[in-house]
Amino acid sequence: MKKNNLYLIATILLILIVYKINFLRSLHDISIISYDDRISNTYGFCEKEGIGYVNFIKKNFNIDGKIEIINSLEGNYYSGEWSVYNSNFGDKIKFKYLIIINYKKIKEKFNLNDYKILHNFKDCFFLNKND
Repeated sequence: MKKNNLYLIATILLILIVYKINFLRSLHDISIISYDDRISNTYGFCEKEGIGYVNFIKKNFNIDGKIEIINSLEGNYYSGEWSVYNSNFGDKIKFKYLIIINYKKIKEKFNLNDYKILHNFKDCFFLNKND
């Protein structure tokens, strides 16, 4: 009888843990929703950190080097540069490309005339520095 009670308690605890950690929903999200869509949902496409837009640019423009990212969020944690970090390049490299997220919030600090616009989506810009 004690063994049956132990199995019952263990089963109930397992069900509660699976329910509490939302295991089935997480399993569904991982198996059905693509990686790029999950990143865009979490970090934003053309809002928040804009990692979805950065990944879109990296994929469609075949960029292998470092990309400078500027967004309107305060602090280094929100820069989005972690998504394009490449250890093959040193820290003293000159950026050839620039991505701006939420341009309307920082347009007084920035002059788009100094850059060639390679791609634009809503309030996000992928730029090449004019030489």
